[in-house]
Amino acid sequence: MNIDPKPDRTYRRLLRAMIYWLGVISLFMLNPVTAGQGEAPSGVGQVTLVIGQAQAIAADGKERSLGRSDWVYAGETIQTQAGGHVHLRFIDDGTLSLRPNSRLLIELYHYDQQQPKNSAIRLSLQVGVVRSISGKATEAAHERFRLNTPITAIGVLGTDFVVRAEAEKMWAGVYSGAIAIAPLTEHCMADGLGACAGATHLSETMGSVMLELNGRRAKEKIVPLDPAILSKSRDNEAPGRADAASGRITVEEMKVVEVSERLQESPPQTPPDSPSVPIVEPLPSPSPFAWGRWGSQRPGDDMTQTIAEA
Repeated sequence: MNIDPKPDRTYRRLLRAMIYWLGVISLFMLNPVTAGQGEAPSGVGQVTLVIGQAQAIAADGKERSLGRSDWVYAGETIQTQAGGHVHLRFIDDGTLSLRPNSRLLIELYHYDQQQPKNSAIRLSLQVGVVRSISGKATEAAHERFRLNTPITAIGVLGTDFVVRAEAEKMWAGVYSGAIAIAPLTEHCMADGLGACAGATHLSETMGSVMLELNGRRAKEKIVPLDPAILSKSRDNEAPGRADAASGRITVEEMKVVEVSERLQESPPQTPPDSPSVPIVEPLPSPSPFAWGRWGSQRPGDDMTQTIAEA
């Protein structure tokens, strides 16, 4: 009896084809990013709050408007207009608030989740006011964090601080922790990381003070805290009124403001030494200034308090 071999050959060809395509599919499943490598950088942070107008400007000059939940990327400059205000939460849970008429460049934001000590962050506040709260990367490797202004380099020790920058002046205050500030020189370069040698330290334990530096004199000095200075992006800015009147934003949106309350008395001291009462070190004084808001809580705003709380 003769058997036609054609069905058997057809079956083998189909089997080989199935094995081939299963191999191709498995390859893509094992390497899901191969086709997309080099197409787009990974986001380093997300917008959690926008009031007014804010933009992200890429290195090639392309500009896009920012809205809540948008990603931002290393190499981008984040810019706010008059009345604009933006909050960012980074991939290491660090947070940042940029006030009106401000411009901040995200030069470098590398967070190594497996080995946080290998992380590296460098930001540049070109003008305006920024508040920064350290995330996991800075807590693990504070010597690899840097915030530059046009005239200073700022390193941190796991902290919450605010900086105002102009072309030839800067001011800084600390909510918690400590920062180290030094003028930019040939010995303290803008492309470095961490605090520079010989930097002036500013900490919450120093009380109601802030650091001021005038680039013309290139000398830091500790001065009494003036929250009005730290709250303004420009000397002539009247937060809220002009922008609300012009219709750029609503009065409710505008009411993200800073308020200040100086301490009226020192914290209670520990009673005299007693066999039955242990000696307890006094707690650090709470920050003498806070960021507050009028009106209801806005979604994504986790950096300000109600006026009553402040």
